[in-house]
Amino acid sequence: DTLVAQGAPPNVVPVVPATDACALITYTQDRTGTPLGAASSHRALGQAIFDIEFATVAAAIANPTAIEKMLRKGLAPKTLLSLPLFHVNGCVATFLPALRAGRPVVIPHNTGVDATLQIIEQEKITLLSMMPARLWELLNSPQWERFDTSGLFSVSVSNAGQTLALSQKLLEKLPDAFTGTFYGVAESNATGCASMANVFANRPNAAGRVSPITTLKICDNNGRECATGTPGTIWLYTPSLASSYLNQPQATAQSFRSGWFVSGDTGYLDAEGYLFLAGKNNAAATHCF
Repeated sequence: DTLVAQGAPPNVVPVVPATDACALITYTQDRTGTPLGAASSHRALGQAIFDIEFATVAAAIANPTAIEKMLRKGLAPKTLLSLPLFHVNGCVATFLPALRAGRPVVIPHNTGVDATLQIIEQEKITLLSMMPARLWELLNSPQWERFDTSGLFSVSVSNAGQTLALSQKLLEKLPDAFTGTFYGVAESNATGCASMANVFANRPNAAGRVSPITTLKICDNNGRECATGTPGTIWLYTPSLASSYLNQPQATAQSFRSGWFVSGDTGYLDAEGYLFLAGKNNAAATHCF
């Protein structure tokens, strides 16, 4: 307030947006490749960021040994933004939580494997989130041993396209890291399932457990819930959900049904509540992050 009072002209009036007003439009696409803008409110974004923070704190409480190892390194948290800000993972899951927490964010000009490893060493990066293919390239780079990656503590990967081999490689190369995987969609602002640390190690090929603010169900083509272990379409119900597709009433009516979002992604839940992705049901690859 003091800073604003010193520098703002007298005619500037602070604006407090309504919680249901549109705050962000994240673009995805339908089965035909048609662009769709998922319009999300301030309330939805706030809930998504809260969910990410809550999941992280809960995982930290459940993994005191990993946290102790991190604290012994004495490094301040610093995020490497390896995904574009127009992407739900880059913006909502990575950038906005860092902004809220006041963590430094390194935005690289060069995103090649060698350049990324150099930045991790020079900037002492502690937090990193990547798409599966990019993380696989990084972990298997012949230059990996040349660079100091010991500061990496939190490394996460989207479950879309992730393989058991990638999970095992991640645990092998960074055994002390707070590794994890996530499943979410642009329309849910990256909220859905999360799996970190010991939960990730227990089910390295799963997308994780359902978020505390999310209800998830697996349905057949008629909208009926599937039995445990039976693949079907993933439906999501969460306060972080987008309000609609911008100026696309038909697409909105098809995918947003009575508060639920019909993702088009195929998966199943096991008896312990872990979500496994079973492939894509002709859905756009951009749905998963």
